[in-house]
Amino acid sequence: MLQVAYDLDDPKTRERELKAIADAAAELPDTENIILTCEEEEEIVYNGVEISVLPVWKWLLAEV
Repeated sequence: MLQVAYDLDDPKTRERELKAIADAAAELPDTENIILTCEEEEEIVYNGVEISVLPVWKWLLAEV
C-alpha cells in the first residue's frame, strides 16, 4: 500500500496520512505499508500497523 505526501512535518498532515494508511491496512492486512515523501525516512508503528516512510527517490531506486 502506498501513500504519498510531500512531508510529514505538520502534525495534522502526519496524523491524516498515518490514519489513512492504517485504515487501509485494516482492509488489506497482508500488504507492505509505505508513505513516500520528498526527503523523510523513518519506521513508524501506528495503531499496531508498521509503516515505512521513505524518500521517493530511494523507493524508485529499490524498484528498479
